Amino acid sequence: MRILRASRWLIFIAVSSLVLFAASGATAAGPLRYAPKAKQTFVYEVEITATLPTEIETNKGTVTYHVLSAEDPLKLRFEGGLHQFSRPRPDDSAAGGPPFAPHGFFPHGPRFGFHSPMQGIGHAVNTLTMTPRGQFRSLTGESQLPYLLGNLSLLMLEPLAEADEKSWTIDTGVAVTEKNDSFGWRGPRFLPGFNQDKWNAGSESNSFAWESDQGDLSVYRKTYRLHAEGDGEKMTANGSGRWTFNRTLGMPESLDYTGTLVVEIKGVSLTIPVTVKYHRLSEEQRAKLQKEREEAAAKSKAERKSPIEGREREKFLEDLKSDTMHGQMSALMKIGRKDLRDDPELAAAIEPLTKQSNKSIARLARQALAKVSPEYAKRFKLIEQYEGLGVVRDLGEPVAADTPLPPGLIVAYRERSFWKSGKVAGTFDDGRVVIQPSFGRNTQIVSRSDLRLAPPGLEQPVAVPASPTAKNASATRSTAMNPSSDYRVWTDDSGTFTIMAKFLGVDGDAVRLERKGDGKEIRVPLDRLNEGDRQEVEKLRRPPAPENPFK
Repeated sequence: MRILRASRWLIFIAVSSLVLFAASGATAAGPLRYAPKAKQTFVYEVEITATLPTEIETNKGTVTYHVLSAEDPLKLRFEGGLHQFSRPRPDDSAAGGPPFAPHGFFPHGPRFGFHSPMQGIGHAVNTLTMTPRGQFRSLTGESQLPYLLGNLSLLMLEPLAEADEKSWTIDTGVAVTEKNDSFGWRGPRFLPGFNQDKWNAGSESNSFAWESDQGDLSVYRKTYRLHAEGDGEKMTANGSGRWTFNRTLGMPESLDYTGTLVVEIKGVSLTIPVTVKYHRLSEEQRAKLQKEREEAAAKSKAERKSPIEGREREKFLEDLKSDTMHGQMSALMKIGRKDLRDDPELAAAIEPLTKQSNKSIARLARQALAKVSPEYAKRFKLIEQYEGLGVVRDLGEPVAADTPLPPGLIVAYRERSFWKSGKVAGTFDDGRVVIQPSFGRNTQIVSRSDLRLAPPGLEQPVAVPASPTAKNASATRSTAMNPSSDYRVWTDDSGTFTIMAKFLGVDGDAVRLERKGDGKEIRVPLDRLNEGDRQEVEKLRRPPAPENPFK
């Protein structure tokens, strides 16, 4: 599945692929080869479905390949993308669905980091070159998909056998590396050249076994497996399906695949069933699909503009005020598809759901509230930016040397040429600031010149002190910006949690810390601190060296 994207991981090729062929004899039609003709166009309809704990997410759309060159290597231009929509799972399915972590263990809710602005969800343009066997030489642009499915532009292009064989397997050794800004997997067949930080071993396997020939079509059973783990985390993907290749056109015809993605973190497991389907469209099918799209767009437009009244309105209010998750999600989704209108009664029924502990309902509630409250709609754009994984475009005032930065304050921080959102975790004596990104477990340390306050319209979880005037700025610096030299940032062994605190001592296997701000004493098991902090504890607990009287 090549270039793969999930939460907090990045994979790239580390060991050359090993191709193993079964000794079952050659097919009469000769070896499979990608052999499209120059200037040909191929259109595929794609549908990816993931069954999440509380909803079923579908990504659906069409993609197009334009053949720029039929020489070896082939050069293709890819364009297209998928539209994402969700529907609530039936009550009985959600209640007996796949095992899921207790609320709060996975910080980003049921999607566990998969709900992110992947380039394949929307519209993407890629240019790629590959050999007739499906070995990639270059790829420009990205079209990343969630759920370890890789680049959308490579989803159809499977690796082929070296010779005329009925079955073959490609086993790839991989290395796993974790990066602070990466929310995905880049598969073993991706090109090298990325800055890598931390390594773990993994493996990937693609197997194909011939089933039948049906005229121009050769049908194969595809089996896929990926396994990677490290630091108490493990990801596995397994599945199989039927892959069909069109020998006359020299391009894939279809795939019907069912798999399972399992994410395990410190003994807690999340299982996500995933299906992938695509098929090449004929000219007649393309014309029919275009007509259906036009009709669906007209119907959707009419539904968006239709008023919310009568029995539909009563049902919305009943579902929103009920204790049934299915009813709440169904009503929120339908309201979220409406055009903006002012409806104070519906807004009052939706507003409490924006603070729901269930992240999916809270997200849908914010989207729906923005459709029935023009005032909230103005703030919704900011909320989406500062709670999301993507780039922040609406920035507030620059952070000066005397700007108070209390822990928990939502800000934007510069990462290379982009701005992203996070919360202040603490400050250093030299003015640097510790930021906990909105997504990602590792903190960032940035200078104040690389920070911007959030716009005033964004609701902050902490009180925001007024900036000091020039007259009292000096006094404020000593109290608000620079903590005591005894205070420092402490980080847990997972890199997820940080605290600004003062070292008080060691009591058995626990470290005693005084939390900055309220002075509360807390005890943290020594083995829960990261390696750097454990070394710092060893230094702090040593008795001071005797003073040299001869100096």
